[in-house]
Amino acid sequence: MKYRFIAAIHFLKIDQPECRIPVKSGIVTNKSGIINDVLSYRSSLAVGTLGIHSIDEFQGNSYYLVDGEFDPNLTEDDINCHGSQVSFAFLRQIQSLTDKLWNIRDNSVYVRDGFLFVYDKQLEDGNTFKASLSTINTMASLKIEDVLFSKSEILTASDKMVEISLSEIFDEGANYALSTQFQFFKSSGLDRKSCAGMYVFFARSSAALSVKMLMYVTAMEALVSTSTAELSHQVSERVSVLLANSAEDRLSVYNNIKKAYGYRSKAAHGELLKGTETELVSLLLLLDEYMRQLMKFEEPYSFGANELNQFFLNKLLGDK
Repeated sequence: MKYRFIAAIHFLKIDQPECRIPVKSGIVTNKSGIINDVLSYRSSLAVGTLGIHSIDEFQGNSYYLVDGEFDPNLTEDDINCHGSQVSFAFLRQIQSLTDKLWNIRDNSVYVRDGFLFVYDKQLEDGNTFKASLSTINTMASLKIEDVLFSKSEILTASDKMVEISLSEIFDEGANYALSTQFQFFKSSGLDRKSCAGMYVFFARSSAALSVKMLMYVTAMEALVSTSTAELSHQVSERVSVLLANSAEDRLSVYNNIKKAYGYRSKAAHGELLKGTETELVSLLLLLDEYMRQLMKFEEPYSFGANELNQFFLNKLLGDK
């Protein structure tokens, strides 16, 4: 049995028309041919199972495509039983790539629905499965709009794309409907960057200014804090040391993060935020950019608490 998985990538614009990009697993493309041939009103299978509204969502969008063949030892019942899980697995793969695009620039790119076509000889004679995710990303400004990426940028993001083996589903029963990669518990062994990335994920998936502010500041804490004593000062100081060289620039970063802590405290305790939306959005844009710069570093996030404290002490005392 063969398969074809397809998912629209919302608000991703590729800088070349009719472009096909082979990523780590599958392809990302804006080529119109497959959409017109497979996801069209001429396809009774697509219309009868996906429906007109789902088909229309692909028009004008980039999309993710995976073609392949199932293990010949699998029966039709095996495939039918696990079809939805296979759909979720492929949807998680492209979600991992779109999430990595944030490391390049702020964006509102997301995936929501993925469709798996399973067939023997002709796709039209097969059947379909669907998987859906709930996360809809917004930019730090709360905007949801097209963002342009180049082929080379998409390939860079795909280097860290999650690649899932179908044997994990058929042999091990893995359930990719659940976001099991996000674990709050210390026993899960997440390092500082992974924790920070988790909070950035929650910031981007919220359309509430207060929640975004809360998550971005918490992400910074996950990266550089070692105690709760004078936490706002500690985080503001350490981030400014990492990101700025001149005293003037350090002071600017420090003051911005201290200001964000004021909003963060109110958000965490259920108070209404003061200030205009313009002021809050301007600060969020800065926090988003600070986090993107911070996530490019490997050192000092792997250090233990004592080593991390010494690292920043050396930085503050002028050790280069």
